[in-house]
Amino acid sequence: MVLLHPGTGSGASWSYQQPVFSAAGYRVIGYSRRNHYRSESAAGEGAASAGAPSSDLEDLQQLRTQLKLEKFHLVGSAAGGMLAAQYAVNFPETLLSLVLASSNLAIQDEEFQKLLARLSPPSFNSMPPDVRELGPSYRVANPQGVARWLEIEKQSRPVALANMPPIGAPGPAPIGAVPGVRAVTYVSLNDMAVVVPTLLLTGDGDLYMPPALLNIVASKAPSGEATIIADAGHAAFWEQPQAFNRVVLQFLRRHHR
Repeated sequence: MVLLHPGTGSGASWSYQQPVFSAAGYRVIGYSRRNHYRSESAAGEGAASAGAPSSDLEDLQQLRTQLKLEKFHLVGSAAGGMLAAQYAVNFPETLLSLVLASSNLAIQDEEFQKLLARLSPPSFNSMPPDVRELGPSYRVANPQGVARWLEIEKQSRPVALANMPPIGAPGPAPIGAVPGVRAVTYVSLNDMAVVVPTLLLTGDGDLYMPPALLNIVASKAPSGEATIIADAGHAAFWEQPQAFNRVVLQFLRRHHR
């Protein structure tokens, strides 16, 4: 099982998942992507620049080759879900199953992009990361968990933060807009979900992927499954780890091969 962390996290984000999934019998791999905690910077590498989807795809493929993973379960949350979806539509033959958590998947359809534009105001990204990503119930009930999440978030992206453009400045090409790489669209997601068991999940308080948006995406890939986790924001795996782990493990057991 390979775990792909959110943009505000790193390989250190999975402390609630790795021991549980390992105890369930899985070999669990959670690595820090480029420009995240203890991983090298991709700055100055041209096409494989910081945050470039082509470099992330290549890294995941190289990880698979290096660790001799013939087929594996892939779990991605938030930005990690975008990479997971991109990988899955391009390399479905390498996957046993796919979990896409709390992520809008960077779907390229114009219809979907219009939905996203209605969802978040231009000032959204200027809010503190814990307000954007942790649900209000969690922030009220678990200040220690919030503090630990913020510590990991601050630790995770020293290079990425230094290279990040100002809010409102043009960013890198969106995931999927890379020559030779199949884009994540309603059609490609549906095609992939027919052959790869796929679970979509989100928190009921997720500001990036609210339940109504998840249900729209799920309706476009009816071969997949969809689940809503209660009392969770964008970081469902962190805010409600017991519920998250239970849902993922139940899904994996239904599709174990």
